[in-house]
Amino acid sequence: MFDKLVLLDVTLSFKKIYLNYFSIILLKQKVNVFDLSIIGERIVAIKTIRFSKNLKALKTYLGLVNY
Repeated sequence: MFDKLVLLDVTLSFKKIYLNYFSIILLKQKVNVFDLSIIGERIVAIKTIRFSKNLKALKTYLGLVNY
């Protein structure tokens, strides 16, 4: 991979490049050194949720999306 970068005259700054950093799943959130994000399973669940017309269902949804 680095040979191709040399051929293309691309330079890398070691202060700005991150190689081999770890991420873990913690409380259904993907956590790494840069941010906290939602895992794909949870995104699918949120997109496919059916909304009810009562207050309890709304509170459940708002809790699911951490609002």
